[in-house]
Amino acid sequence: MRTEVAFSAANEQIAQKREELEVAVTPPVICECGDEGCTVLLRVDGDTYERVRADGRRFVVAPGHEPEYAEIVERADGYSVIEKHGEHGELAAELGGRG
Repeated sequence: MRTEVAFSAANEQIAQKREELEVAVTPPVICECGDEGCTVLLRVDGDTYERVRADGRRFVVAPGHEPEYAEIVERADGYSVIEKHGEHGELAAELGGRG
């Protein structure tokens, strides 16, 4: 669980720095799956990423990286959006929520 939250925090820091530097190109985001060794980079536009991460229970993952304890709520070309429920969802919202 902490891996997903750490990867999403890193992605958000990258997006924030891109905005500060006024970089027009959207950088890839790190797959937010639970595999600590995952190095898959995903192409997700900034508005979509912001929409997904506005809910601390939602994460962007590579296809095939969806955990059993999460529901796929959206599929796009090259990534899936998952939402965690129950205990996993509560913990994700607590650790990764934006308040």
